[in-house]
Amino acid sequence: METFSIKVSGEDLKMLHRISKSVNRRFDDIVQLIFAEGLGCMFCEECIHVDKEPQDYTPDEKKQLELNAEIDKVGYKTFKEKEAAGFKYVIHCLSNSNYNSETNKNTDELIEPMVARIRQIALD
Repeated sequence: METFSIKVSGEDLKMLHRISKSVNRRFDDIVQLIFAEGLGCMFCEECIHVDKEPQDYTPDEKKQLELNAEIDKVGYKTFKEKEAAGFKYVIHCLSNSNYNSETNKNTDELIEPMVARIRQIALD
């Protein structure tokens, strides 16, 4: 686990301690939960994207990228020919608003999972 700090006034820090006591939570846990919930709220109406790093690709996506590279070497003339050979586009970014054509819904693979992980630390 990594840690980081933020600056708050002494008065606000005391109030956060009082709040954590009033809701019967450890101070570190309540701050963790506040951060997680705030992160979710910060990006609930804003679409953001970050480039995927190698570890962000699923095993299936990695296999598809390898297949796509082989198909690209063949030099098909049309995209339909490439698709017929097995080419499928792999998204190269993580986003809080990816459209899933199978479910006809947007999915959040960026912020919601991070909020869940951060929240879980406080709840364990």
